[in-house]
Amino acid sequence: MKLKRFFSAFLAAALLTGTVPAALAADIDSHWSKPYVTSLHELGIINPSASTGNYTPEASVTRWEFMRYINRAFHFTETASISYTDVPKNAWYYETVCIAQKYGYINGVGSGKMDPTGTVTREQAATIIGRLYKADPGNVSPSSLDFKDKAKISSWSAGYIRAAVDKGFLAGYSDGTFQPTREVTRGEVAKIIYYYLG
Repeated sequence: MKLKRFFSAFLAAALLTGTVPAALAADIDSHWSKPYVTSLHELGIINPSASTGNYTPEASVTRWEFMRYINRAFHFTETASISYTDVPKNAWYYETVCIAQKYGYINGVGSGKMDPTGTVTREQAATIIGRLYKADPGNVSPSSLDFKDKAKISSWSAGYIRAAVDKGFLAGYSDGTFQPTREVTRGEVAKIIYYYLG
């Protein structure tokens, strides 16, 4: 609750002053995700590249990056032991994955792997967010959704997609599709977390 109150206060202040930190004026200045990235930057959740100073809002987000953003957003710090064969202890994302494992919002991809450097799809993002707020996926089938491309939606994600859309965390596109296998971008992740935080 404290985080939500702080977040609301920051948004109100930003709207009143109309100010944007100078560090944010690079590649998001005219991008639709600017207000979301700006807000998460101020909360210390999303940072620009240390080498370029850019946020690359249209870039795909890797699984370990998504985990890092979530861990920061919710102040997750406790860790659990892991045994994924593709997450060595000397990897820079090792602790990030250990924290995600502790809070149980993301699963491995099978065969003892986490695929930390793989990208996150829109249906995976909906599922991860759904697990965070303990959404009940129910017995929703892809065929019951309203998207034109519902046949492309996986059965395991259908219930989470409906919940995410109902709560406004994710939305379909103007052409009536959801594009479940499309890689989610950094700008989209910023918007998802922004709305999740309230």
